[in-house]
Amino acid sequence: LAVADNHRLLGNFTSARSWVMKAKAEEPDNAQADFILGQVYETSADKCSAGRGIQYDDRLVFTIAYGLYLKAGASDDWSIKDKANRRADYLTEFIPNYSHWFMNQTKNLPQANCYNWIRSSWAEVSYIGRYLEKVAASK
Repeated sequence: LAVADNHRLLGNFTSARSWVMKAKAEEPDNAQADFILGQVYETSADKCSAGRGIQYDDRLVFTIAYGLYLKAGASDDWSIKDKANRRADYLTEFIPNYSHWFMNQTKNLPQANCYNWIRSSWAEVSYIGRYLEKVAASK
């Protein structure tokens, strides 16, 4: 996980995710791995939105991070639980609300070039759809 975090800091998001997945293969319920994977997505969205402001694609990527933080926060791992819940609370400002979703109903995945590394088949990416269903039903 330390190697994954180093790759995240260097902006090598695909490599960072690969290292996290190796850790999860050894220990599937590893909350620390979910937290670091959340950081990978959050850092990616931060870097992509830097200098231009947050767009809907960025909000979708922040949503993936949000879902991973919620998952880590719901674990029994007290060493990560509080930190993950604080990150999730922080990201509520950056994930789509009803008005964001309403103006972008056809977008379910980030399409900006800086997110080409994200694959729709990855399990954590499916959280976007589940989250957007809740947002759509909120009004």
